[in-house]
Amino acid sequence: TVINPYQPTTKKVRHKKITNVACAFTHETLAAYERAWTLAYKWHHAQVTPLHLFVALLYTDDVANMLTRLEADIKTIVNCIK
Repeated sequence: TVINPYQPTTKKVRHKKITNVACAFTHETLAAYERAWTLAYKWHHAQVTPLHLFVALLYTDDVANMLTRLEADIKTIVNCIK
């Protein structure tokens, strides 16, 4: 049997099935989620929300390049969200 490292895995924990989908994400996606978690912690929020992920994605290379081409200022956007 060949195991695909990018295939989500499922394991049983205390009568519940938990699926680990992290292996299906790219390195950049995992880094963005980690930044989102850090923002939630920094802003004293109990959990990560789509807003945290949105702000984290603003700092990815692809989104930052797109915003630069549109002459948008990332810091201004983030400050409006806070």
